[in-house]
Amino acid sequence: YSVEYAYSIMMNEIIKDSKSIAYNYAMSIVGTIYYIQDKQDEAFTCLRTAHLGQTKSGIVPTLHSLFLLAECYYYGIGTYKDYSLAYKYYKECIEQDNNIGTNKSIYIYNRLAHLYENGLGVTENINQAFNYYMKAANYGDAFAQSCVANSYFEGEGTYKDVNKAIFWWEKSAQQGHAYSCYSLGWIYARERYGYYNTTKAIECFNKAVECDEDGAYTPSCYYELGMIYEYGAGGVAKSYFKAGNYYKKAAELGHDKAKEKMKEIE
Repeated sequence: YSVEYAYSIMMNEIIKDSKSIAYNYAMSIVGTIYYIQDKQDEAFTCLRTAHLGQTKSGIVPTLHSLFLLAECYYYGIGTYKDYSLAYKYYKECIEQDNNIGTNKSIYIYNRLAHLYENGLGVTENINQAFNYYMKAANYGDAFAQSCVANSYFEGEGTYKDVNKAIFWWEKSAQQGHAYSCYSLGWIYARERYGYYNTTKAIECFNKAVECDEDGAYTPSCYYELGMIYEYGAGGVAKSYFKAGNYYKKAAELGHDKAKEKMKEIE
């Protein structure tokens, strides 16, 4: 059905009273349909109208319309970007119901963490950012788990704890998160953290390359692999041939240190 047909049916079946529960519920449904159809102005108008009507009538706004309204303000869909209002409505979603669904909860927790982390619409607060990332991480989100690991490793937003950083990077890496795989490899390739294991480092760097869809960490992984084989680190058989191949791959992808290594080889 078209949104116009759905709208006409609903409007014919309810009293056109802005204080009517049915009217505002219908407006939220129509707004959702417009949103799906990418009719931005119409979507925002309906969602905003529904929210105002529900609020004035003392009715608890529907979770879905609150969420979409937050998205409108965050991305500037049908209106101006307003991170403070986006934050307000994301927060209302969580406060209204902590069991709004795993995927949506993860999404909102990560979004709230991002807002706090960057001071968008709220005062920058890395402790609050960490708390929200932790909530999403406990739901099993690989990205949030990586963020929690970073926080523990750097001691930002929480206390410094390399053991917990590795714990969360491992959880994230198990789901194929490229940065977490790279981070683990980086840790295992260095003696100072107490987890020195170049065999594991090689496994992690190779897995990071496999999972690195946009190629962001692949050059660094190749460079690190080159270093391990060049020096025979941690008991790995020294191989200038393998080292050279990895340095070459990294250099071709723009890695500056790998380019320097290639000059030395030449």
